[in-house]
Amino acid sequence: MLGAPSPRMAPPMRKPYMREHSCLIFPPPRGRRPLAVIKFLGGAFIGAVPEVTYGYLLELLALEGFVVVCVPYNVTFDHEAAAREVFQSFHACYDALLASGLPEAGLSALDIAELPLYSVGHSNGALLQLLVGSYFSERIPEANAIVSFNNRPASEAVPYFEQVVGYSARGASLP
Repeated sequence: MLGAPSPRMAPPMRKPYMREHSCLIFPPPRGRRPLAVIKFLGGAFIGAVPEVTYGYLLELLALEGFVVVCVPYNVTFDHEAAAREVFQSFHACYDALLASGLPEAGLSALDIAELPLYSVGHSNGALLQLLVGSYFSERIPEANAIVSFNNRPASEAVPYFEQVVGYSARGASLP
């Protein structure tokens, strides 16, 4: 019919990240020489889905030329176990990058191997970055950016922590 707009589907959005082992990788724009690799750990609860909760920050870091590797971890009060899990998860991913590069982003293994390594952690992720650096002497990042780290109990550090835990313990959902 003339004059009637034809329905058009929007093109699918490309995810700004890719998966390698259990990590999410936000690469710099194709054709841009990367500046460094950043190992990123988000906070305890909001860090479970970094592509959602930290997506804007991670995409900006990638656009600036960083290869950002987000490392998921299980939330536990056994911080030593969590630090070991983070170390193992990150290095499984990093070793794969050092062996194969990131062909989807136009980066060779040599491109990755020549980059300095930095770590960024927010909240519980900051604590875990510090613990990883304390427990493991190999492959220490050149520098750490620690954001909002504290050593207070969760009941004091996390607003409404006791209410949320109370609801969860009873199997109830939040109002």
